[in-house]
Amino acid sequence: MKVLHSLAQLPTRTGSGVYYRNLIREFKQKTDWEQIALYAKPQDLTVDWLAADYEYAVNFESPELPFPIAGMSDVMPYPSTIYHKLEKDQLASWKQAFLKQLEKIKQEQAPELIIAHHLWILTRLLEEVFPEVPIVAISHGTDLRQALQNPGLASKEVGSLDGLDKVFALSSLHIDDIHSLFGVPKQKLIVTGGAFDQELFYPDDSKPELGDEPRRDFRFVYAGKLSEAKGTFELIKAFHRLSKRGLKMRLDLIGQLNPEVEAILNAEPDAKIRVYDVASQEALAAELRTADCFVFPSYFEGLGLIALEALASGLRMVVNELPTLQEQLNDKLLEHPWISWVPLPELEHIDQPKKAAIPGYVESLAEAMLEQYEAAKEGPSDSPMELVLEHSWDRLSDRILNALS
Repeated sequence: MKVLHSLAQLPTRTGSGVYYRNLIREFKQKTDWEQIALYAKPQDLTVDWLAADYEYAVNFESPELPFPIAGMSDVMPYPSTIYHKLEKDQLASWKQAFLKQLEKIKQEQAPELIIAHHLWILTRLLEEVFPEVPIVAISHGTDLRQALQNPGLASKEVGSLDGLDKVFALSSLHIDDIHSLFGVPKQKLIVTGGAFDQELFYPDDSKPELGDEPRRDFRFVYAGKLSEAKGTFELIKAFHRLSKRGLKMRLDLIGQLNPEVEAILNAEPDAKIRVYDVASQEALAAELRTADCFVFPSYFEGLGLIALEALASGLRMVVNELPTLQEQLNDKLLEHPWISWVPLPELEHIDQPKKAAIPGYVESLAEAMLEQYEAAKEGPSDSPMELVLEHSWDRLSDRILNALS
């Protein structure tokens, strides 16, 4: 059987990009299906990390599409265009470029099953080009946020997706929104959750505990988009509070530096804060293995896959009480002492805190970071690794294959 995987973004760097890449790899290992990959990329970038048999790329920053990839989040970890800011001619060119590749795939490959990532414009085009082919879509949560924030665009360019055969949701908390926003009958919705890549994210068992090496700095790390919605502004403020106390710790922010973050750092310079980016998932995994505690202050996540990746890498964690992430983890992992949960501040929008709530939230975040720092100083304790392994890609791919059968 020939299976087409579609994604209108770069097949890496984001939760959906990594999901796309890993699903293709797992299908390659567990089936005899021929796999076709359709994705977006900058024209000058070579994509050589997919396990697909056939690849079709839509090239951005090119004569045909002279602008960056349109991202499902307004802030992406690579240069991007915001969907609702696309000019009419840009959106028309976007659709034409994907339609061109879809028609080519139809003629050259004739897929028998389509896995469509995101309930968004490309999935609508897939329905138009392949009316007789079963389409199973995967909602990554960001599509729901796009539709909620841009209802006019969603209504005009996506509309009802009730013709899809199945939709996989990351969380049961998304079921009602998928049904109401896109008209997908609830009986077609299946909650699959997310997973980490066990081949990339694993602990460094030789790394010394802080109690065994008291002179070194305790290393907090964050990886992802550096933006208000991800809580990185408040993370910097929380770390400043701890740093002023002379504690032996540092903070590494892994992501693309932007003017907003740069201004915050320049306003209160701290040599214990570093900002840098990594080029690949492999490089990110290597960085995580050398850290001590992952801090995840995001206000909204479709799932929050990076949290699982950090736990799998052997890190302690400070994380907001994100409903979709808490639903994914089992009770023993939720209550494990390696994880400190921070109550979400009162939100003004889906991913924006009220200004009056920020000071209290910063204080709570700093207290949770201190809690993990102090616990690590006390010496070795049992990690939650066995519990984390339940959320590996090996097990998620089995659930997806069962759902497709």
